[in-house]
Order: sequence, then C-alpha cells, then structure tokens
Amino acid sequence: MFGSYLPRTLVRVAGLAGVGSAGLVGWNLWGAPRRAVCEAVEIDTTNIPRPTRTVKGVAQDKQDFHVTLFQYQTCPFCSKVRAYMDYYGLGYDVVEVNPLFRSETKFSTYRKIPFVLYNDHKELRKRELLLPDSSLIVSLFQTARLQSKSDKSDVKNLLQFYPEHTVTTDGKEKKDFANKYYVMYEKELGADRLVSIKNETKWRQWVDETLVHTLAPNIYQSPSEAVRTFKYLADAGDWEKIFPSWQVPVVIYVGASMMYVIGKRLKKRYGLKDNVRISMYEACDDWVRAVGDQPYLGGAQPNLADLATYGVLSAIEGCDAFVDLAKNTKILPWFKRMKAAVNSHHGANSLKAVTAA
Repeated sequence: MFGSYLPRTLVRVAGLAGVGSAGLVGWNLWGAPRRAVCEAVEIDTTNIPRPTRTVKGVAQDKQDFHVTLFQYQTCPFCSKVRAYMDYYGLGYDVVEVNPLFRSETKFSTYRKIPFVLYNDHKELRKRELLLPDSSLIVSLFQTARLQSKSDKSDVKNLLQFYPEHTVTTDGKEKKDFANKYYVMYEKELGADRLVSIKNETKWRQWVDETLVHTLAPNIYQSPSEAVRTFKYLADAGDWEKIFPSWQVPVVIYVGASMMYVIGKRLKKRYGLKDNVRISMYEACDDWVRAVGDQPYLGGAQPNLADLATYGVLSAIEGCDAFVDLAKNTKILPWFKRMKAAVNSHHGANSLKAVTAA
C-alpha cells in the first residue's frame, strides 16, 4: 500500500529536513490574536464567504477533489501555491482576502494567509480540511499526485508525515511542520534521483528563508514606492470590484505607510545591504547560477523549486523592483520560460488525480 513506503522513503530523502522561518514578510498587515495555531484541522464551512472567482482546471476530468484558496493576489506565498496549481492545471476557487480588515477569514481560528480548504468531492462540503502553509500544501498535493493510480491517498492521513512541532527562531517560539519541503515517494529511488531531490528541497527552503526576505524591503523601500506598490496590489487584486469602495484608499495609504516602516525593520532583521536592491540581485544571481545552462533547475521540466521561485517573484512582477531586477540580473529568460509553462498548464499532462479515501 502507498502508506507502507512512506516512512522508509522519507528516511532516504530527508537528509536536509528542516523547517522554514519565513512569515508573510509584511503582506499580512497585522496579526490576529489566535493565528499561532497552525495545525491542519477539519472545520465547519457553513459561514465561509463566496469565492471571488473560480479557476477552471484543464485537468478537470481527472480531478476528484475541491480546493478553495484564501489569498492575497500578490502575496508571494499565495503566488507560490497558485503557480503549482496552475502549472498542473488544477481547478480551484479563490477567496480574495482584504489585507487590512481580513473579515473573509473570521470563520477560522487560523487566519494566516494563504491557506486552503480541501475535500475529496467535486464541490464544497459542510466540513473541509484546512491546510495551512504554502510549502506544506505543495508537498501534500505533490505527494498525493505521485501515488499509483490503484491506490487512493487520504490527504489527511498524509499529514502524519508532516508533524506539527514547535521551533524557536530569534528567541521566539512558533508552530511549524517538519519535512514540509519533502515529497514522499512510493518507490525506492536511485542515487541520481536522490541528489536531484535534495537539490530541489534545498532551493525550496532557500525561497522561504532567503529570497522572500529580500522582497518587502525592496517594494516598500521609499514612501512613494510603497504607495505605487499598493496601487499595483489594488489593481492586481481587483480591490475596486471586490471590497467596499471606501476601504480601498484606506488600505492603499495606511498599508503603504505601515509597510514602509516594516520594510526598514525587515532590512535590519535579515541583514540586507544598505542598498536593498543589491541583496535582491545577489539572491537572484545565486538562483541563476544554480539553474546553469539548463532551462530549469529541474532540467528539461520545472521542479517544485522552479515553481516556488517563480511564484514568489511573480508576486512583484508589476512593481518597480521587478523592473530593476530584470535590468540588473540575468533572471528574465528563466522567468519568461516559467511564466509560459505555468500559464499553459504544462504539467497537466502528467497529472494524476489527487484523491482522498
């Protein structure tokens, strides 16, 4: 059975097992008193808001589950989840969350964005599984996607291989998930494949712990750039159509002021250079060197690290910082290849249904 392979294979590939330390890097403007609880739980969906939009998957006939993504359109972690689902052609509902008021998440004790509601039917149910953490979501879905067609994988039971635990970072305790950068495999893997997997895992973790920390200090590096960034966020997220009209300018100008200050704090916390653009350029230069002469880090096809890096960078594509990044690094050819692969749902042909028992 599928589950019988998992503990053994996990030991084989988890040489770099660890936990990420990245938060929302300021996209979540302020916290909720109870959001520290991060375990995946079944919740009552009676009072959840209606979807803002529905993404029709090109692999709809193979998909026997339902996903609702609670997101900010330009949150890098939300973009990471979307990049994965879009690449594989999955269908899903989207609930756009107001980044200042966040009333759309009041039904849940867990309010950190993103999270998904999941069930093993084709439509919304009265009780669904809430899955937190973008990297955990991707690893769970990929593990289920790779199962043999004769088995049905219970996504909820797969969580036993991603146990929740407490970690201490900078003297503060927080909840996280062990092994969240790891995909579980049914079969024993060869030496070359194990090296590839460890490299993929290393760079997935790098996205959360290095790359993403360079973004907020760059897109909010001055008051004027912070306002331009928030206007881009409003346009990209269709705030004028989704939220009450009076809320939009409040979010733009209050949010920009807050994030300008927070960006300075993040610059200091993560030891970025005085010219924060250079820190972002250097991180992306590291990525380009890792990809090398291949089309993608995964070789001929994108792997999960490619999707994570693309997802995070696509969140700032409309910002001044991205324009400067494209001019001052060699990342744009890879980024354009990834954008074409994601937008054309290139991975859909390899999709196997993600199901639950």
